[in-house]
Amino acid sequence: MLDEQQRRLYAGLESLKLGRGGDRQLSDFLGLAPHTVARGRQQLLAQDVEVDRVRIEADLSDPDAHVTFTHNGGAFSAENIRFLIEQVSSKSRPKGRTGRPTTTGKFGTGFLTTHLFSPYVLVTGVAKQQGLLARKFELFLDRSGTELDEIIAAVEAAKKSIQELDQQPHYKGYVAGNFNTAFRYDLADDTGKHVARAGLSDLDTCLPYTLAFVGEIESVEYPNHLVSLEELDEEKVDGEVQCQLSDFLGLAPHTASSSSSATSSPAW
Repeated sequence: MLDEQQRRLYAGLESLKLGRGGDRQLSDFLGLAPHTVARGRQQLLAQDVEVDRVRIEADLSDPDAHVTFTHNGGAFSAENIRFLIEQVSSKSRPKGRTGRPTTTGKFGTGFLTTHLFSPYVLVTGVAKQQGLLARKFELFLDRSGTELDEIIAAVEAAKKSIQELDQQPHYKGYVAGNFNTAFRYDLADDTGKHVARAGLSDLDTCLPYTLAFVGEIESVEYPNHLVSLEELDEEKVDGEVQCQLSDFLGLAPHTASSSSSATSSPAW
């Protein structure tokens, strides 16, 4: 049984074989939305198979208050882990055929903003270099230091904790495209809990825009919601783009329209 990403990429591959009109033919045959087939085809052409599903778990009650982000991105390379510890971005910004960057950021300013939750983060994931076996790891990052010697000590401790990674047993449960990576932030004080509540509340407003403008992310799941954008098959007028915000956990979908010639307020 193929998962969501595998189905999309398979459909994209078959569409490439068919040529003009392939997206529509594969859409009808497989029961997928035309834009899903097109996205799979574009990902294959750009060799862009990155994170496209995000899951957010939040428990704001004591004593185990935390927020955990998981995603289905690829395994960590040694360089990814090093940049994560050193808190700099490891993601290059190549551009696709449209001229837009084909990747989102990784371990850069976005990761730094999670200090608002907590200075402590537990990262669990899978490390895998090309041609080598997959190995599961846990990495605790202490970002609480304010003095240079404290920061250096924390970085050295994190590096030391993964020095024996190559000696870890082969992780046979690794499946590319599954939710293999998690970032857990324990909320030790009221400030972190307040930020978490505000952030979860803002998702209702911000997610439609994020999904509309960051095509690399297909869906985001958070407490009681699983949200994605679906392009409607209705006729477009004067460059108008219509999208549907779908909530798959019981709430009714909403539709919104935007036009290249006029700005409107989406009714999310």
